[in-house]
This record gives sequence, structure tokens and C-alpha cells, in this order.
Amino acid sequence: MNSTNEAQKRLKLLQIHFAVEIALFHLTANGKIQQWSTDA
Repeated sequence: MNSTNEAQKRLKLLQIHFAVEIALFHLTANGKIQQWSTDA
């Protein structure tokens, strides 16, 4: 029982980590696009 709890915790942490990475990627990508549009 304990091992499955640990696995679920790790899975949740991984999901949060990937969600944050994707959000940061989209934020930086949008920022770059906005910079390009203002330069043009």
C-alpha cells in the first residue's frame, strides 16, 4: 500500500512539473512572438 502511495505522489509531482514546463514554454514562446510583431 505504501509503495503505491509513493508512486502516485511521484506521478503527481511529474504531472505538475510537466505542466509548469509547458506553461513556461508557452509564455516564453508568446513573448518572443510579441517581440517580433512589435519589431515589424
